[in-house]
Amino acid sequence: MNAEIEKRRILGVYAQSCGLMAFDGAPANELAVEAVKKYGASLDFHSARRINAGILDGAIVLCMEKTLAEYVKNVYPDKKVFDLCAYAGMEGGISDPYGMGQETYDACADKIRKCIVNILTKAGRDK
Repeated sequence: MNAEIEKRRILGVYAQSCGLMAFDGAPANELAVEAVKKYGASLDFHSARRINAGILDGAIVLCMEKTLAEYVKNVYPDKKVFDLCAYAGMEGGISDPYGMGQETYDACADKIRKCIVNILTKAGRDK
C-alpha cells in the first residue's frame, strides 16, 4: 500500500500492518511474498506485529474480514475501525488465506490491491 501511496504522491499518509494472531517479528508467509511479486511489491522486510492500542492511535484501521472489524471495534471502541472492502466501496470480504495454497493467496492479494486502489483513488479525488 505504501508503494501505491507514494506513486500517487499522497502526502502525510502511510500504511502499517498488524494482526490479532501475529507472532511479533515473524517474516511474511512465503506464499504471501510470492503473491505480491506480480504487483512489483516486496515483503522482504515485513515483520509481523500483534495489534495494540499504540499502533492504532490516530489510525484508520482497515480489517480484511467484517467479523474481525467487529471484534477490533469491541476491543478498541474509541478507534476508527472498518471492514476493508466496505471502506473501499466493494462487495464481499477477504478471508484470511493462512493455511491455504498459492491460488488463495494470489486471490487475496488481488482483492486487497483492488480495495487499496479504490480507496486511494477516492482519497485523490477528495483532496
